[in-house]
Amino acid sequence: MNAQFAEEAAASEGREDENGVILDDKYRIIPSSPLAELGTPGAQAYVARNLKNPGESVFARICEPGVFPRVEVMVQLKNLREAAAIIPEDWGSVAWPLTGQKCFAIIFRRPEGGPVMPSLGSKNPKIDPERILKSFLMPALTTLTLFERRKITHRAIRPDNVFSRGPEGGGYIFGDCVSVPPSWGQSTIFETIESSMTPPVGRGKGTIADDIYALGATMLFMGLGRCPVADMNERDLLASKVENGSFITLIGGDVVPGGLREPIRGMLSDDPIDRWTLDDLHNWSSGTLRRNARPIRDYRTDRPVKFRGREYRNTRMLAHAYGIQWKEAAKQLRSKDFDTWLHRGLSDADLVEVIEDIITTSAGSEGDAGDAKLVMRVCSVLDSEGPLKYRGLTVMPDGLGYALSAAVESGDKDTVNLVTELIQKGIASDWFQQKIALG
Repeated sequence: MNAQFAEEAAASEGREDENGVILDDKYRIIPSSPLAELGTPGAQAYVARNLKNPGESVFARICEPGVFPRVEVMVQLKNLREAAAIIPEDWGSVAWPLTGQKCFAIIFRRPEGGPVMPSLGSKNPKIDPERILKSFLMPALTTLTLFERRKITHRAIRPDNVFSRGPEGGGYIFGDCVSVPPSWGQSTIFETIESSMTPPVGRGKGTIADDIYALGATMLFMGLGRCPVADMNERDLLASKVENGSFITLIGGDVVPGGLREPIRGMLSDDPIDRWTLDDLHNWSSGTLRRNARPIRDYRTDRPVKFRGREYRNTRMLAHAYGIQWKEAAKQLRSKDFDTWLHRGLSDADLVEVIEDIITTSAGSEGDAGDAKLVMRVCSVLDSEGPLKYRGLTVMPDGLGYALSAAVESGDKDTVNLVTELIQKGIASDWFQQKIALG
């Protein structure tokens, strides 16, 4: 990824002049004219002008130092004009006076209208369900289908990054998805449970299923005219999703507008296998959907288990806590108290047997290396859908590259060593194989 970034940057080197910063001898970017409504965490927006076509309405995003844009996605999107999304027009490295460093700049055509919601905390007029389905869902499905064919994802679908095409009653388009790593600016509100457990830099590009989840949440808030959970902190939001399910959590006691409840419930399913697919949504819209929901695994425990002074009644949240405080977790896993709880607190005999076997085979491998592997393996059983947890690092498998790049850029040697260890020693591969074996 770094090599490709450097190659693209070198190909379009920018320079500063008295009226702004020039990119590719074609665009002038004005550092003194920020566009707050078009910015995103990690890449602020600024007024830009096309010197060869002054009538074209464009803007620029400047990536902060250490933030890696998705150049490989830019290349594919540039010619994907049929997508209902803001498309990158040009990009390259510029000498940015506000930081005194080289920064990556990306030029986009400016959307005709504003964002659906200026912020997640704002209250807006409710959008009619029919309009949401016709003017947002249908073009969104077309766009995500194009993305899926090219094996790319958006990973930045949210109401403040969805824009109207212009006049009242017009359609909607997705905002930028390339200025920052996948899911970099996403709140837990729009992320699946497993992705929410992972720091943004380690979430990876994910799959279209992640985009469908975010699309469902965005449609919900468009229909409600607000985000009922905007004021919840990340920890409480995650806990509520795990305990009550995403759909119940995100509606916040409100009533889902008629015509939206069925697809939104399907899109917000916390089971990746049960979550509606693009085909399901196409079939539903045409009235031909025939889909039977399968039972979702119950992660609740029969009895609570205490860890670091807090009681846990759900194995997903317990695994999340274990992954963060892994040394204390290893001590608890080897204790008699945990063995007692394991047999009394979990009713799934197969699950108990697997965890018992992991703990038994880890005997004699005490020490940081043995403890780290023990916790990683047990966590993958307690939360079969969750991210990889190793020595305090939480990451999705396809997020390892972004996590490593960010660690190198920031000089975080500990994380560099951890990611390198996961790859070189085959630990990530072992974790993945275990997940496959457990189904």
